Amino acid sequence: MQRYTLLQLNGKVNHYAGMVVAISYLDPLENMEQISRLESDLKHYSMSGKILFDLLSYVGNNSERYLTLEFNGERFDLNSCEFVQFPIESDIRKKSMEVFKQLNEGIFNTVLNSNQIKLLLHGVVI
Repeated sequence: MQRYTLLQLNGKVNHYAGMVVAISYLDPLENMEQISRLESDLKHYSMSGKILFDLLSYVGNNSERYLTLEFNGERFDLNSCEFVQFPIESDIRKKSMEVFKQLNEGIFNTVLNSNQIKLLLHGVVI
């Protein structure tokens, strides 16, 4: 099962190099194997810098939804982990909504409740 979708932001949105959107109830940072796979994907797209994670599908819509990690082009600096917040009308939340809207049936493999799923499938930012 695919755990995430990778978006290249190239510093255009809040100065983030990329965004990892978790798309299942499974943690994309669960273990070193998952982290290595993600590092490989980021390296493939020549990304480096601050990477934003949207963990909505894994942790729900709470204060631990978004976190950032520095990526040097090879590895994450796991000590750089920081939780961040974005207002509902932010471009970041809109980009996440677009990913979830395209998941269709896949959105049901998340921790989201039925009301949150309906909102996202109808293009409403949460």
